[in-house]
Amino acid sequence: MRSITAVCAPLLALAFAVPHAHAAGIPSPSQSFVTRPMVACPAGDVGFTTIMRTLLNNPISNADVTVEMCSSVTIPTVMGDEGYDVAFFPNTTTPYLKKMTGVNGEADFAIRAGGACPDQGVKIYGNGQIVALRALASPDQDGNLSVGPEDVAIANAKLGTSDPTADFDGDGTVTAADLAILSAHLGHHAPGMATPVASRTWGTLKLLYR
Repeated sequence: MRSITAVCAPLLALAFAVPHAHAAGIPSPSQSFVTRPMVACPAGDVGFTTIMRTLLNNPISNADVTVEMCSSVTIPTVMGDEGYDVAFFPNTTTPYLKKMTGVNGEADFAIRAGGACPDQGVKIYGNGQIVALRALASPDQDGNLSVGPEDVAIANAKLGTSDPTADFDGDGTVTAADLAILSAHLGHHAPGMATPVASRTWGTLKLLYR
């Protein structure tokens, strides 16, 4: 009969070896990087960067990055050139985006989306480990996938507040600087949509281009 030591030794070695190998692919929230503030435009012209690193600050390549949005975000029709995968949780309208990191642990997104998520409304995961929580701000405040004067009006009502859904520069307060950032996106819309026509203050109509 084999001794208990002979039987258990290989199992003990395996028990210690497997977690150590798996830990190399677990991102550390403190060492990883996720852009703040998180901003998305229907035109997909705002960058959002994630960098997955271990507790020892080593980059994790080929990590599965998942960005879980809130249900109030509007995702346009998938065109296939987003640079990330789009899916929805079963039986919901809650979207999530997926992308793999490169050799330096980085996965960049130029998210096409409208609407907003409150503070901690967006969850960012790396290899299934939650790495960060973010609010989502978008120049498309009403989530119709087009940026127009109505969005300026919504953001204007948030002036002086700490509402992160209109704090585009991330300084903690909605100011005229944030409205200027939003205004720079006027006329932006999701791919495939007609260029919107917006009513101007002097009573005429003018096409807004990107």
